[in-house]
Amino acid sequence: MKKWYDIIPYLIFGLGIIMDIGVNLTGIYKIPVTESYMDYIFAGIITVSVMCFTLVTLISSFLDNSYLGYKLKDIIQFPNSPVNTKKYVRVSLLVITIGVCLLGMNFVIDCANSMTALILALILLEGNVAFEIWTMITNESYVFDLVISHFSASVNNNEMDLKEFQSHTDTIVSALSTAIYERNYVEKEKTCEMLTELSVQVQAKGEKDGYYDYYRYFDMKLRTQVDDFTKAFGYNDMVESIVKIYTRMSNFEYGRIELYVIPLKNMQFWNDQLLLENNYFNQMIEIDLLDVYKKKKISNSEIERIFYVYFDSIMHNSLCTRNVREQLVENYIAALMKLQWKTNEDGIEPDVNSLLNVLKYFVLKNNNVEERNYVFQIMIKQTIYNNMPYNKEKYFDFLALLFQAFYAFIFCEGETLNQNYRNSLQDTFTIEFSSETIVKMSASWLLRINVQEILRAIGRRIQRESDFLERRFENFPSFMMAKSVVWTSEFNIDFMLILYLVFNDEVGFYSIYEAFFNWDDINDECKIKILGELQNQFDMKTGLLKDGFVKQYKQYENLLKHSSNITEQIQIKLFKYICEAHTNLRQKKINESELKPIDIDYKDIMARINELMEKDSIFGWDSQYFTEGYIKFVMPDCISRREYRTSQSTARTIQRGIIEAVKGYIRQRANKLTLTFDIEGVRNVLTFIGENEYDARNYTFTDDWALTKLRDEAEFIKLEEEQKKIEFVGTPQIYDNLYFNKEKFRFNVKISNIDFVDLNERECEAFLESSKGYNGLYNVDGALMPKEEAMKCVKKIYCKEQYSFKLMIDLGKNDVTYIEFEH
Repeated sequence: MKKWYDIIPYLIFGLGIIMDIGVNLTGIYKIPVTESYMDYIFAGIITVSVMCFTLVTLISSFLDNSYLGYKLKDIIQFPNSPVNTKKYVRVSLLVITIGVCLLGMNFVIDCANSMTALILALILLEGNVAFEIWTMITNESYVFDLVISHFSASVNNNEMDLKEFQSHTDTIVSALSTAIYERNYVEKEKTCEMLTELSVQVQAKGEKDGYYDYYRYFDMKLRTQVDDFTKAFGYNDMVESIVKIYTRMSNFEYGRIELYVIPLKNMQFWNDQLLLENNYFNQMIEIDLLDVYKKKKISNSEIERIFYVYFDSIMHNSLCTRNVREQLVENYIAALMKLQWKTNEDGIEPDVNSLLNVLKYFVLKNNNVEERNYVFQIMIKQTIYNNMPYNKEKYFDFLALLFQAFYAFIFCEGETLNQNYRNSLQDTFTIEFSSETIVKMSASWLLRINVQEILRAIGRRIQRESDFLERRFENFPSFMMAKSVVWTSEFNIDFMLILYLVFNDEVGFYSIYEAFFNWDDINDECKIKILGELQNQFDMKTGLLKDGFVKQYKQYENLLKHSSNITEQIQIKLFKYICEAHTNLRQKKINESELKPIDIDYKDIMARINELMEKDSIFGWDSQYFTEGYIKFVMPDCISRREYRTSQSTARTIQRGIIEAVKGYIRQRANKLTLTFDIEGVRNVLTFIGENEYDARNYTFTDDWALTKLRDEAEFIKLEEEQKKIEFVGTPQIYDNLYFNKEKFRFNVKISNIDFVDLNERECEAFLESSKGYNGLYNVDGALMPKEEAMKCVKKIYCKEQYSFKLMIDLGKNDVTYIEFEH
C-alpha cells in the first residue's frame, strides 16, 4: 500500500514541468541558468539513479535474516515489496531517459525547472527507499506482514503446479522447524496459519490426475515435524494445530490420525527420564476441554486411537524400567477410571471405550499370561478404588461389559479359542490379590458387591438395542472370514438371567424385568422379546429350567466360587412370574390386532410366478403357451400365519406346487427305461438311443462312477459318442433323469382358486393338540393360556390356505422317457 509521502516526488516533478510551461509561454523567469548547469544536473541524475539500484542490490545481498522461512534478501524481491530491485532498476532507467529527453529539448525550449525538479524527485525517491530498507531491518512485524501478504496472494490467486507447491511447502516447514527449535509461539502460530492456507491447494485439486501427489508431499513434510512440535509446544497444541491445518483438506481428514499418534509411537523408544518428564497422557486426558473437541472437529474414534496407541507404546517400551512402566500403566487406568471425560457425542464415551480396548487387547487376547494378569489386577484394583466415580452409569456399564466379555471368551468362544487358552483366562479371572489398603481383592468379589447395578446396566444395554460396544468383543481370529455370532440380544438376556440365578440369594426378591429395566419406557415389542427369551430357558411343560441352561449357570457359579440354591419351587415361581407377564402382553397384542381380509390379485400372482420361474431358470416354462387341454391340480390344505401371506409368498408356494405337478405328470405319463450299472445297462441305453429320436437329455449315464470298470469297453465308448449327439439341457428343480424332445417340453398354468379360510373350532383344536404346555395350558407363540383363550388367538393368527390350478403341458407320452435304476 502506498503512503502519502510516496506521491511527493511525482508532485515535485509535475510542478517543475508546469513552471517550464509558464516560462516558455510568458518568457518570465527569476534565475537564468547556463548550459553547463543543465549538464551538471543531468550528470547528477545519472549518478543518483545508478546509486539507487546499486544500493538496493548491495544491501539485499547482505540481508540473511529469515522471516517465516523467507530470507530478507528474497523478501525485498517480492512484487509487493516497497524496495523491489526490479522496480527501482526500471525507475532509475526511466529517470535517466527522461533526463536525456529534457537535456535535448533544452536546446529548443527552456527545461531547466523540469530538470531541477527531476533530480529533487529522484533524491526524495532515494530517501524513501532508504527509509523502507531501514524499516524492514528494524521492524519484524512489518516484514512478517509483507511475507504473509505475499504468501496469501500466491496461494489464493492462482493454482500452483506441483513444483511450486513443493517449494512453498519446504519454505514454510523450514520456518516451522525454526520456530520449534526456538520455541517461538508467535512464529509457530503464523506458520500453522500459512500451512492451513497452503492446504487449500491440495483440496482444490479435487479428483484430478496427480492430486494425491500434493497431499502425499504435504503430509510427508508435516510428519517430519510432528514429534519435535509436540515436545516443544505440547501434545494438545499439536492436535489443535493439525486439526486446523486439515480442516481445509476435507478429502484427507482420515490421514490426520496418523499424525496424532507419531509422537506416541516414538515413546516406545524413550528412557525413564523422557517418559516421566514428557508424559503426554497428562495432556491427552484434557482434550475434552479443547474447543476443537467441543465443536466436534475431533471425532471420538480418533480419541480412542490416541489413547490406545499411548498405552500400547508404554506396554511395548523395552528401554524403560519395569517400575516406570507399571507406574505409567496404573496412572493411565486410574485416570480413565475416574470417568470424567465430557463427550461431544451422546452414547459414545472415549474413556469407557479406551478401558474396554485395554480389556480386549491386553487382557482377553493377550498370550503373555504374566502381562495379562498384571493389567487385569490393575483394572480390578482401580475399579474398586474408584467405586464413587464422576458418572455412576458409565461405571456400571463398563463393569457389566467387563464381566460379560470374560464370560463370552471363557464359555462361548469355543469356535475361535482352544480349551487351554480359555482355561488360562479362567485362571486370570479367579486371581486374588491384595494392596496396601485392602487385604483381598478379586473380580468375583467386585461382581458380588455390585451385582444389582450391573444387572441394571445390562438392562439398559438391552433396552438401547445397540451393539456398538458389544461388537468389539466378538472374537475374530485373523484367519477366519466368518464365525458364529456370540454377542446377540439373546446372549445379553441369557447372561442377565445367569447373573440373576447365581446371585438369587441377594437379588431374588427383585423382579427380574421390572427392577433391572426401565420397564415403563420400553415398547411392547421389546418387552415381548425380553420375556420370550427369558421364558425360552424354561421347559414349557414342567416349568423348570432346561438342563442345558442349568449347566451354563452352574459353570459360571463355579467360576465365581459362589454357591446358590435354586430349588424347583424357586424355578417354577420364576417361570410363572415371567410367563404371566409374557402371556398378558401377547394376548394384548393379539386382541388389539385387526383381522384383515387377505386380498389377492390373480394377475399379480401370475406375474410374480412368471418372474420366479425366469429367475430360477425353470426349463420348459412358457407363459405364452396355451392349450384347451389341461390337468387340474389341487394343492393340499395347510395352516399358516396370516402375516406371512403376501403376494410374493403366495406366488412362491404356487410355483413349488406347479413344479411338483410337472414332475408328477412326467413320472405318471412318460415312457420308462430301467437301467443297471453293468454292460447290460450300457447296451440297453445304446438300443434305446437307436430306437428313439430324442434331441435333449438332462442326464449322462456314462458319467456314473459305477461304470468306471467298463470305460475301456467298445460298447461303452460307442455309447459316449452317441450321447454327445444328443444335447445336454439342464432342468433346474426337475431332478428326474430324462430323455425328451426339447420343443415339446413346455408348460404353463391357469390359476383356478386361491383362498385363505378362517379355521373352524375343530381345526383350532387339532392345531393346539401339539401345543400343550405347563399345567394344562396351551403354548401360542410362547404364551401359555387356557384352551378357550388359545383358540381365540389361533383363529386370529392363523388361516387355512387352499390353492388349485390347471396345468397345460405339451409333453406327450412319446415325447419324454423317465429313467429308473435297478441296483
